[in-house]
Amino acid sequence: MDINRFLIALFRTSLLASLSLLNVAQSQTPPEPGVVWTVRNAGVQVNLYGVTSAGGLSVAVGDNGIILVSRDTLTWSIVQTSQTPSFSYRPFLSKVAHRQGLFVAVGSNGDVFTSEDGVKWTKQASNVGANLLGIAASPEAFVAVGAEGVVLRSTEGSTWTATTLANGKHLRSVVYANNLFVIVGDEGVIFTSTDGLAWNPQKAFTPANLRAVAYGNGLFVAVGENGTIVTSSDGVSWREQASGTAKKLFGITFGQGRFIAVGEEGTVLVSTDGISWNAKNLNWSVTLRDVTYTGRVFLAVGEEGAIFTSPDGNTWTSWPLGNNLKGVAYGGNRFVAVGSRGTILTSSDGISWNPSDSKTQRTLLGVTHANGRFVIVGERGTILTSSDGAAWKQQASKTAQNLHGVAFGKGVYVAVGERIILYSRDASSWAPAKLNPIWKSAYFRGVAFGNGRFVAVDSWGSIYTSTDGINWNLQLDTEKRFFAVTYGNNRFMAVGLAIFSSSDGLKWTDLTRKAFGTFYTPTMLGVAFGDRRFVFVTYSGNIYTSLDGITWTPREPLEEGFRRPLNAVAYGGGRFVAVGDRGLIVTSP
Repeated sequence: MDINRFLIALFRTSLLASLSLLNVAQSQTPPEPGVVWTVRNAGVQVNLYGVTSAGGLSVAVGDNGIILVSRDTLTWSIVQTSQTPSFSYRPFLSKVAHRQGLFVAVGSNGDVFTSEDGVKWTKQASNVGANLLGIAASPEAFVAVGAEGVVLRSTEGSTWTATTLANGKHLRSVVYANNLFVIVGDEGVIFTSTDGLAWNPQKAFTPANLRAVAYGNGLFVAVGENGTIVTSSDGVSWREQASGTAKKLFGITFGQGRFIAVGEEGTVLVSTDGISWNAKNLNWSVTLRDVTYTGRVFLAVGEEGAIFTSPDGNTWTSWPLGNNLKGVAYGGNRFVAVGSRGTILTSSDGISWNPSDSKTQRTLLGVTHANGRFVIVGERGTILTSSDGAAWKQQASKTAQNLHGVAFGKGVYVAVGERIILYSRDASSWAPAKLNPIWKSAYFRGVAFGNGRFVAVDSWGSIYTSTDGINWNLQLDTEKRFFAVTYGNNRFMAVGLAIFSSSDGLKWTDLTRKAFGTFYTPTMLGVAFGDRRFVFVTYSGNIYTSLDGITWTPREPLEEGFRRPLNAVAYGGGRFVAVGDRGLIVTSP
């Protein structure tokens, strides 16, 4: 009897253990694609004010206490912001310096943060409340300067002593070189010191506010408002130089035998002697706030999260993972995302992304993969092709119109754009298709192929179809606006400011009211089908899924800091990937 009771108890225990393991296994089962979304890249939306490089690590700082780090100047990680426990409010960090294995970042309200590795940062007590605007280091000490003439000095970065100079004028920048600290600031103030303790005022002979100072080739060079540039060989006697610009200059550095100065509206100036300056074309009007030389490339940062690199100071490339992403596609076991300033990113899993050289600065708006190749379309008739997603070849489209979408079917590639549809059998030779009727206002935004038919949608409510990609007929003309179209589960889905569905591309049903009622319709920018479901993404950064195209489920919204337009979505390799502004990439699962 005791044995029977024991066996029964053992059976019950084994059964409970099995059920427990089953529950654990079920709880660990990954969610279906489209249900839970994860941010893989967020880009940067805040202004960046300072940057430095040391020991193979680049560190950039800016608004909201943001700190970015990179070992290659291409892939950047956010390691600390105002939302992390180390920050109890929303400060800005203005500049960062390095000395003997220690990074020091300074910013608003006397904030000082230190880090040995650039990743883990510790707040230090500065005992001042003024905004700190610049920092530099000698072999013996750090010196930080800021508003109201404040100057801080520390030998180890944790204990700081303060003094005040310049009758309370703002001190903007400091550099240490040639055994001398040089401070510059508002109304042309300049101070020098050999030890960071005793300071001597100097005359710059300029009333302009000086924003930054650097040293190289035996010369101190300070830059500031109205394109002001002043130089000195000893830090004592200064002479004003002609910059050729009236733009504000915010940053300057020296490397490769040349000075690089940066400023508002994309201003970049280059000089080998600090006297004669040449302007360079950044192809972007964003204001640059600081620049440094990494030992390999010049690295500039600025407003709206701008990050630029240059091998020589003459040609500049923007950080691709921070640009607006406009399209994404899957094929050949990889995702390809495209966007502004010629951005092309590739990924085998949708999680880790690498830039690819498009050899263009034009915005790329759409991409597809078919017949063993990727095809990208974009601004001013841009068409690029690639068999591997790495090496890209530009094709002649014979049009200057913007092209927004591209698809493939029946051996024909079709590209659609503003008042034009192109077709090609090899993705190299393109010709205009025939539209019946021709709408001068037709701005085609998307195209898809399914059930033996192409469907193109435009932003003014028209839907055209074609069985061969060459001859197109108007099938629907509404007051709705369409931005994207896809095919799946034996139906086309066209989305924009409405949702329309069609099994054949000829007869269309308005599903908008069934999907959203009468009070609110989201602005849908991209749509895709995969794993038995449709997914669309919106201008507000929201994501909806549907198994039938009629009942749509909003998914858990992205965190507030990532709520920005999602422009496109694709499915492949068991995963949805959505892309959006400022390099936003989210995946599911």
